[in-house]
Amino acid sequence: MDKTKLMKNFRKPDVALLFAKVLDRALLCAKRGRPAFSNFQPPTLAVEFIKVIESEGICNIVSFGGAMGCERLMLGFYSEYDSLLESDFPIDAVEIVHDNNKLTHRDFLGSILGIGINREKLGDIFVFPNKAIAFLDREISDFVMGSLTSVGRTSVSLEIIKNDCLIAPFIDSLSKDITVSSMRLDTVIATAFNLSRSTALKLIESEKVFINWQAAKSASKTVELGDNITLRGFGRGKIEAINGQTRKGNISISILMTSLP
Repeated sequence: MDKTKLMKNFRKPDVALLFAKVLDRALLCAKRGRPAFSNFQPPTLAVEFIKVIESEGICNIVSFGGAMGCERLMLGFYSEYDSLLESDFPIDAVEIVHDNNKLTHRDFLGSILGIGINREKLGDIFVFPNKAIAFLDREISDFVMGSLTSVGRTSVSLEIIKNDCLIAPFIDSLSKDITVSSMRLDTVIATAFNLSRSTALKLIESEKVFINWQAAKSASKTVELGDNITLRGFGRGKIEAINGQTRKGNISISILMTSLP
């Protein structure tokens, strides 16, 4: 295996550095024959990293973020003689309780990073009324438990919880019915996100559009039922239903629109 050649799959230096760390964990697993785990990865990069490593047959890979619906994912590497369960991942779910319903995802993220935590060690943060749940790399959870005493100016209490039924909450989601002339990617995102066709094309060309966590390569790609479409800086839409043709020959679809925290 040529490590340098694999690194060339990622043009941006910061992404290449993240991949190098992930690759090192995969190689460690292959060398020692024991499971190894990466830091948390953004969903788009997780998909790309898995694809490259699987193509080399280095080891088996599964991903998990701590609960159903998590987007930031830790990659787990294991040999063909092992198996890896979600409970094997070194992830702690830390419940942050407070009495200020105005606190947002940004407040929790800023406060946790503000005590010196590297973003790679922090997974998703689920925000609920009067509490939030942050998914942390287990090696830093004790530090966070002892150091995070407030979010903004609001006092908080923390507890590591065990709950196998945690599910990501919806964040400002609504179902929207739209009519498009075709299921081309640029046509769908322009209509769904109220953009001009030229703006949609620029977003695709600048690699800010993702389908199922992978960067969209072509504006003419056909969008299908169940696809998740993410526009960096705008939000996300999931194709919930294709309702058929209108009298004028256009296509009616339902899309679940979700703002990103």
